[in-house]
Amino acid sequence: MRTALLPLLLLLATYVNAQEDSAQEVSSENNKVYKVNPGERVGEALLNNGLYQYPKFTQAQVLYKNGGYGNGLLNYNRLTGEMQFIDPNGDTLALNNEPEIEMVTIDKDTFYYSNGYLQKVEDFSARVAKQTYLEMTNRERKGLYGNTTQAAVNTHTTVVTDLGFKDLVPQEVLTFRERTVYFIGDRFGRFKPLNKKNVLYLYSKKEREVSEYLKTNPVNFLEEEDVMRLIGFLKTL
Repeated sequence: MRTALLPLLLLLATYVNAQEDSAQEVSSENNKVYKVNPGERVGEALLNNGLYQYPKFTQAQVLYKNGGYGNGLLNYNRLTGEMQFIDPNGDTLALNNEPEIEMVTIDKDTFYYSNGYLQKVEDFSARVAKQTYLEMTNRERKGLYGNTTQAAVNTHTTVVTDLGFKDLVPQEVLTFRERTVYFIGDRFGRFKPLNKKNVLYLYSKKEREVSEYLKTNPVNFLEEEDVMRLIGFLKTL
């Protein structure tokens, strides 16, 4: 199978320690960590290690804003942020015309499209969604005698060219961490990052109640348990 993709912009952040096995899952707090060794193709190394949301391409339905829809086998690529399918020639392609997409349903999961695919968490007076992605967090160069040195990781560094990530063969140890961020939106699907400012904006008519809750119940907006507890409160308003 070969992959045809648009240029890829990897989201980059802090350092983590690399391990010795290829694309191995490593426990790290609440996030999973994967590593690609020098000489390995990134796409192949991550294929069965966190690259996709689902173990296999799964029956899905795409609903468009004009009322049209389509069906097929899809999977969400957590490295590129694309909803992908396999065409009759065996090429892995991404859905196009994304701004025209209202939502994608895969199995029991629903993804809204709002400058990216956001997976539905709860839908009540507001919509809460999340996005899980792979972020490159560390680069290490291996020296002549097997020693490693840290290489700089700059935010928003473009690592992949038009060849696509599948054909990228790094000469460094690359470490990827699984990240999940949350969003909150109105009933029209206009999403913003889930944080205190945007919650207060969306619930401006209940600002006093929301402010009191956040004061007495500090919320880590990146922790699932805190987010679900906040949702439970917002449902009472």
